[in-house]
Amino acid sequence: MDILNPLVIIPLSAGPVFIAAGIILYLRPPKKINQIYGYRTKRSMASQEAWDYAQTASGKQLVYLGLAFLSTSLLGKLFPTINELWGTFISLGLMIVGTITLFRIMERSLKQKFG
Repeated sequence: MDILNPLVIIPLSAGPVFIAAGIILYLRPPKKINQIYGYRTKRSMASQEAWDYAQTASGKQLVYLGLAFLSTSLLGKLFPTINELWGTFISLGLMIVGTITLFRIMERSLKQKFG
């Protein structure tokens, strides 16, 4: 497995960042609704109860996303000779799809729980 393969570098770099952010958000969620730090959407900021729920739930989801993203570094083993540009597009595309999925999961959960 070529360590310089973007299918390896990007997930191995970004995965731990997602995991660390998730752990911080889960263990040290912002106490009050704010515009700076936390899971900030219209639904999550609708009430303090929704806010509190969204912070810890999104922290867990970020950890799962980071772990999933780390596992995609195995794609570098499956495609060791992939073109650098395509490897970058695939890795970044997976990260974008994962992030969008996280938002969809969280917004659906907030809608079901708080209306």
